[in-house]
Amino acid sequence: IAVDDTIHFLTRYCEERRSGGDHPTIIRRSFSGVGSALLMTTIVLITGLASAIVGDSRDARLFGTMGCLTLATALLGDIAFLPALLRRFDRHDAE
Repeated sequence: IAVDDTIHFLTRYCEERRSGGDHPTIIRRSFSGVGSALLMTTIVLITGLASAIVGDSRDARLFGTMGCLTLATALLGDIAFLPALLRRFDRHDAE
């Protein structure tokens, strides 16, 4: 799902880029379009995996903890780092 969220955001970013505008506006429109979907799918998955944390099995608890941390980190990357990386490496302003 972490990769799916990133692809979902990048697809919307490309659509908004074709519509024109400066980079902050493109990012804002992209988040307006897909931000709630990214957040909700991640929250649902973290909630589901968190149920394994309270189980009796040590392996299930580790799996649940690592899954929750992975999904939360991926969401943070999509929200914080992906726009910064796009700003730095996207050649939109040079065109």
